[in-house]
Amino acid sequence: MTPKPALTPPPAAQKPAEPASIKTAPKADGPLEDSVSVVLLRSILSKLEELLAATVEAPRYSATENIEEVLIRQVIVVTAETPVQGPYIKVPKGYTTTIRLRHHSGTNPIGRVGFSQASVLDASARSQLAEGESIAIRVSNLDRIWLDSDLNSTEFELIVER
Repeated sequence: MTPKPALTPPPAAQKPAEPASIKTAPKADGPLEDSVSVVLLRSILSKLEELLAATVEAPRYSATENIEEVLIRQVIVVTAETPVQGPYIKVPKGYTTTIRLRHHSGTNPIGRVGFSQASVLDASARSQLAEGESIAIRVSNLDRIWLDSDLNSTEFELIVER
């Protein structure tokens, strides 16, 4: 049998040498060096602010600058009792969608609003609107809205706003 060599601790880890291109500046304590550093930092900060201002889009406002951005879409129910799905438009969180019965050609106009093709035809699962009436809801996409009417050529407005 050959004797096992004694366990020896590994050699101490050596700090890697710094590359020749990296040189550390000597530490200086004094008002002159501090003011140079402050001027340099202010210059860098100024350049960063310029770059940030150039890349961040300015807030958008309406023509009056007092009204939030609004999206309006018109949906027409061409044939009565044939539900029409809203357009595929994503609605940001925090926005409200108002559905308004805009124009109806009948004497007793009834527009119907539901959240599926089946619900808009079911009297117990829909809302009904008369001409000029509206309801406000929150949906993630306008295609979640289904519209129908009792007469042909009924116009609805979908208004999305904050």
